[in-house]
Amino acid sequence: MKLDQFLSKYPVQIKSFGNSMSPLLLDGDVVFIKKTGFKNVNINDLICVKKSGKIFTHRVIYRSNNFVVTKGDNNTQSDGKVFSKNLIGLVFQIIRNNCLTQPIFI
Repeated sequence: MKLDQFLSKYPVQIKSFGNSMSPLLLDGDVVFIKKTGFKNVNINDLICVKKSGKIFTHRVIYRSNNFVVTKGDNNTQSDGKVFSKNLIGLVFQIIRNNCLTQPIFI
C-alpha cells in the first residue's frame, strides 16, 4: 500500500526532530497526520511536507490557488513554495512526553 493510500484510511504518527517549530513542537514530540485535500489547507495550518527529499512539519504562512508557503515558527526564512504533490497531510494532534497536548481542531 502506498503512503497516499495508507493516509487516506489511517492517521499516521511521525516523531518530530529539531527545533524549527519550537516552542509548539519540540524535538521528540509525536505529531499525528491525516490526509487532506490541498484545497483544504489554510494559513496557520500545520502540514507535513516532503520536499527535496526531506520530510518536515511547518506552518502555512501564505496560500495561493496553486501553492502554499510554509515556515518553521522558529526559522527566519520560509521553505518556499509547496505544491500539492509535496503535501503529506495535516497535523491534527501532538503528543509530548507520552501526554496528549491540546488537540488541533480542523
